[in-house]
Amino acid sequence: MKEPIRKRHPNITTRELASKHGVCVRTIRNIVAERREDFLQRAADRRKTVFDLRHNQRKPYGEVATAMNITVNNARRLFFEAKKERQSNSR
Repeated sequence: MKEPIRKRHPNITTRELASKHGVCVRTIRNIVAERREDFLQRAADRRKTVFDLRHNQRKPYGEVATAMNITVNNARRLFFEAKKERQSNSR
């Protein structure tokens, strides 16, 4: 799975990469962009992990956030989204 551009090249901009390789900025964006399917799968995996930690393992939001390297508010949001998704799938 590809990492987002900022994680792979934190010190170089898209414009700098484009001029370095003699192509337009849009070309660089298309090359390094994460495919939508990959993004959606990664997001689903994150929600599943948060749900598992919070619901099945009974971890507090603080521990979930620390384990996933996210904020407590993001842990709450991901748990809520996963819970809502599971409820809609069970109907």
